[in-house]
Amino acid sequence: MSSKARITLSTFKRFCRSAVALSFDYETSAPYGNIANFSSRVRGRIYAITNKVFHRQRDLSFYYGMGYAMRKGTEKIIKIFNKYGIHATWFANGHALLKDNNDGKAYRINQILPYAIYEAGFTDIVTWRKNRPTFFYAPNSDYKKFPYWYFGDQAEILKEMGEDIQCHTFSHPYIVLEEHKNVAIDLEDWQNAAVKNGFKRANILSLPFCGDAYRNYYDLNLLTALGKEIAGQKYDLVYLPNDIINIMMSNGFDLITRCGSKIGKIKNFSKYNDSELYYMSDINFYDCFDVLGSLSGTLKKIVENKSAVNIWLHPSDILAKNNIGNFEALIQSLINRSNGGEIWLATISQIWDHFKKVKACDLNVTVRNGKDYDVVVVNKTASVIVDLGLDIYPPDVLLVSEHDNLEQKEGRISIKRLHPDVPFKLTGQLRR
Repeated sequence: MSSKARITLSTFKRFCRSAVALSFDYETSAPYGNIANFSSRVRGRIYAITNKVFHRQRDLSFYYGMGYAMRKGTEKIIKIFNKYGIHATWFANGHALLKDNNDGKAYRINQILPYAIYEAGFTDIVTWRKNRPTFFYAPNSDYKKFPYWYFGDQAEILKEMGEDIQCHTFSHPYIVLEEHKNVAIDLEDWQNAAVKNGFKRANILSLPFCGDAYRNYYDLNLLTALGKEIAGQKYDLVYLPNDIINIMMSNGFDLITRCGSKIGKIKNFSKYNDSELYYMSDINFYDCFDVLGSLSGTLKKIVENKSAVNIWLHPSDILAKNNIGNFEALIQSLINRSNGGEIWLATISQIWDHFKKVKACDLNVTVRNGKDYDVVVVNKTASVIVDLGLDIYPPDVLLVSEHDNLEQKEGRISIKRLHPDVPFKLTGQLRR
């Protein structure tokens, strides 16, 4: 092919330059052991009223209690999604799939986390797990009596809405510090619970605590969470080992996200440290407004980098003062950019599935006489690919075809439907 032009398959559908998914870490009280008792719920409602009347800044999720705040936040998100007609990916922990566990046999995994100590960077909400089993406080009951512990009824509503339900582990451990046998049991239990309760097996995993790496302060004989920094002390950074990656893949996972070691990397899907497992870049909801500057600046960077990114939060996060408004502002901006063709707004599963199909396509470009182009695209998957994009850079090649199965825009081609193993041919000419 001439060095004057480059034709490539696009990761994203149609004419979009990037993709964004909204996602949530959807957790009950199970990983935290806290109980949203009557007084905490009343206090939360009182503070919600005073926030509204007096414009005070209070994190209402704290006053509601973790699981109850997650449920209440999800109710508000459902209303917003119905208003705008959009969908997201929900990374559920194990109890978010359950309606009940009356006999206490819904899980095999119930481990102690010996690494969850304050010195290693873990907070009070987790450190109790260093000497008590994960589900020590679990009420063996149902969602009607303990709606902050069991979310299966609400998760069923999300499924019926068309939401993408994926895995946030069953027991919410810091995976890279967890015993490998526990990781295997945990992921198996999540998949089994999903199928038993009417959900699909997951292929995408959100890592609790963004824990794909830890710091080994060898002089102190201390293994810490990734965010723990000890002044003046040297450390080795240790990533997910191959054994855990193999456990993930053997349980059906081919994509992970919430990788703490990848924070700040806004890019396309990439292999995790040269393994066959991929990771997706993510941005925390708050970062859109603070860390990375203005919302429009963040989205501009995503488009410029031709990235696939998920913007994530906990459902409880929007209960903090003004965050419902900020969340709607984010959605409105994403929809506007989606309508303008810059961003493909979809679930992680939709974006990831399309990426894998594009990877499986063959593209062959032949140049004749230094200016005439023959382009052949072959779909090597077993299903039809919809809205397959081709990028032309610089946009100095005019591709023409007898097919009406395509759309053309400056610098872009979109094939509306590409059937398996049927070569799709285009011809074109270099503009002079």
